[in-house]
Amino acid sequence: MSTSNNPSGGAKMTSISPEDRNEIVRRFESLKEPVTILFHKPEGKENDFSDFLSALEDICSMSELLSTMDMVEMETDEDLIHDVDMFPALVLLDGNGDHHGIRFYGIPSGKLFEVFIDTIVMISSGEDGLEKGAKERVMALDENKLLILCTPGVPGLGPFLMNCMRMAFVSERIECGVADLIQFPELAEEYHVLDMPKTISNSQLRFSGIYSLDETLEILEKRIGDAED
Repeated sequence: MSTSNNPSGGAKMTSISPEDRNEIVRRFESLKEPVTILFHKPEGKENDFSDFLSALEDICSMSELLSTMDMVEMETDEDLIHDVDMFPALVLLDGNGDHHGIRFYGIPSGKLFEVFIDTIVMISSGEDGLEKGAKERVMALDENKLLILCTPGVPGLGPFLMNCMRMAFVSERIECGVADLIQFPELAEEYHVLDMPKTISNSQLRFSGIYSLDETLEILEKRIGDAED
C-alpha cells in the first residue's frame, strides 16, 4: 500500500491511492464493532505528523465504525494504561476500550501498514483466524511481552507478524508490539539486530527470522532463543 518515510526525519504516510483505498474499503466490509485508533505523538513534534493524521482520518472515513484520537506524549493515564514507552505509537481500542496488548511503534508503511489494516479488521470482526488447536496452545502460554523489530520491506513479514498479533488478540497474557527500525534505529544497536525480524520476549528471550505459527509457538513454549543471546 502507498506509504513512505520522510528522509528529513518526520515519518509520514502518503495519500492513499485509489487502488489501495478500494482494497481497504473491501476489507472493511468485515467490520462489526467499533475500533478507535489512538495516536500517541512525541512531545515537541506535534506538527510533524499532519499528513499521517490526514491519512488516519481518510481511513476512518471508510467505515462509520472507525474513529481516531491523537494525544501528545506526556505522563498521562492514557500512556500508562496503554503501556506506551516509545513515540510515535498507535494503539487500537475495541468497543470496550481494550487494546489487547497490541502496539505499532512508528508510522506503519509497506507490510507494516497492511498488517495494521488487517489488525483493525481482526479486532472489529472478532475473527482471529486461528484453528482450535493453535488457539489452545496460545492460551496455555505463560505471559509473553513480544517486541518485534523489523523494517517494512522484510520478505515474508506479513504472515509472521499477523500471527503474533493474533496471539495477543486471543490471550490476555500475550502482548505484541512492532517497531520500525528505520524510525527507531537505536533499537537495532540495543538488541544487536543482524537478521530481521528480531523478536524479543519479556526482554530476555530473543530469536531472529520468519517462522510459521507452529514454529513460533514451539519457540515460546520451549524458550528457544538465538545462540548469540
